[in-house]
Amino acid sequence: MIGTLQIPSPYSLDQESDPPLRFMNYVLPAGESMDLNIAFRPTEEGVFAGYLIVVSDDPNASSVNIPLMGSATPVSNQDNHSPAVTALQGNYPNPFNPNTTVRFALKESAHVKIEVFNILGQKVKTLVNNQMNSGNHNVAWNGLDDNKRPVASGVYFYKMQSGDYSNTRKMILMK
Repeated sequence: MIGTLQIPSPYSLDQESDPPLRFMNYVLPAGESMDLNIAFRPTEEGVFAGYLIVVSDDPNASSVNIPLMGSATPVSNQDNHSPAVTALQGNYPNPFNPNTTVRFALKESAHVKIEVFNILGQKVKTLVNNQMNSGNHNVAWNGLDDNKRPVASGVYFYKMQSGDYSNTRKMILMK
């Protein structure tokens, strides 16, 4: 059997890819089965419903819709265990329009600065610039610059600095 799988945000077909995998072609030999791991990674509180759509060349079932339902409630950015390392973990969703959430971890309490830059290297937004406790943290960006104006579609870089740690990653705003 040959077909495709499609899944809506905030679900994805795996937990590790960045950006999340939402579309996949597959080939399945006759009589075989396939296990799927569905990840649920919401960036805000709410109830999320959708369908995993399986399209195949099977004449008896060319399309199957499997319902998905998940709910998310806010939790504290602090957990009971400090991360082993300070790290900029990425943003989700990516690409985004216009909201995304940047995830990062602090091994110990420290001053943190996270800034967003355009493709020319010009700073467009400061997301964080203060002392923070150790733990896992999230910070949201709504696609506005420091003057509260919407930024253009395109590639942006976000840079985290904390003590001796510095890392830069890429994100894409698609309007």
